[in-house]
Amino acid sequence: MIGVLNLQVLIVEDQLLIAMDLERILTGFGIASVTSAATVEQALAAMAGRRFDLAILDLKLEDGTSAAVAEELKLLDVPFVFATGFTDVGMIAPNM
Repeated sequence: MIGVLNLQVLIVEDQLLIAMDLERILTGFGIASVTSAATVEQALAAMAGRRFDLAILDLKLEDGTSAAVAEELKLLDVPFVFATGFTDVGMIAPNM
């Protein structure tokens, strides 16, 4: 079922095994292209070169939070979700 859904998905996750598992799940559902980034810098660089249809963001990364990525996605009108183990919703800006 590879590439059934012509979607470009960005995963921002600094834990390699979690990112690999998400990628496996998404491609298993037929998502055509999944790009993973472990840092804010990598994510923003990936976004500069292509248009994503949606993104899955871990909130807390090794180099800070994914808030800058979320802001850029919002500006580009790309839907995103935070997938995080943190329960403190205060870490997420109200305008997200």
